[in-house]
Amino acid sequence: MEFIIRRSSLWSEDKPLENAYKKQVEYRDIRTLPSFKHYDIKFDEAFTDKGSNHKVNKDSNIERTFIEEEWCLDVDSLNDLVELSKQDDVIVSHNKEYNLPILEIYDDYRE
Repeated sequence: MEFIIRRSSLWSEDKPLENAYKKQVEYRDIRTLPSFKHYDIKFDEAFTDKGSNHKVNKDSNIERTFIEEEWCLDVDSLNDLVELSKQDDVIVSHNKEYNLPILEIYDDYRE
């Protein structure tokens, strides 16, 4: 299974793990506004000027898609994930804004 991989201590583009690789992934920018017009007025710019696939989603929030480059990692089995977690504290999360789940190596404090 493929994951986005991050390290809490890294605030740069440094590789989080030796076997990580860069990949373009889909990022969904979701705003808790009911319409594009509300966004345009609030931010003094057109929501539809950036990104693609502009829509009001099933939660009645506006949404658009961007392609971003992220560090990714293939984990072939649950055992591999367990082994990775033995090396570092790993948090697995699903973030509806990305088309892949996220693995975060929690090696530094963050809020």
